[in-house]
Amino acid sequence: MKTFNFSDYLSPLTWRYGSSEMRYIFSEENKYKLWRKIWVALAQAEHNAGLLNDEELADLKKNECDLNIERILEIENDTKHDVVAAIREFAEKAKIGGNSMWIGIYPFYNMPDNIVTIAFPIYVNNQFMGVAAADLSVDAIKAASLSK
Repeated sequence: MKTFNFSDYLSPLTWRYGSSEMRYIFSEENKYKLWRKIWVALAQAEHNAGLLNDEELADLKKNECDLNIERILEIENDTKHDVVAAIREFAEKAKIGGNSMWIGIYPFYNMPDNIVTIAFPIYVNNQFMGVAAADLSVDAIKAASLSK
């Protein structure tokens, strides 16, 4: 059994009931990976709507898996916001498409729990939301981008 520091909060899922697979599903790493998948799927929908060009989309896809959680936490220390920090860290890597992510994410960036709640059941069934997110309403994306 793994040794934990009991001076911090521990969920019973962590030490009593959770398998290593279950702990990974709820891990910080997996959370950020899910956010990235959603953001890249959103970028694909924005590209389909003519809001992102080919180069921006390719850059986001190329950097989707290049995740630095330590850097996200460093940025979060300044911003005091986990989603903003994760978006900024992604934008640091995706220098061409990174600034374009705010087009569709900004109006929704304050809802990480909803993202995880929606994505989790689909992810567990190995069906992730690549298709569902790519089929987002073009009108909703355009409206979100105009609200900036």
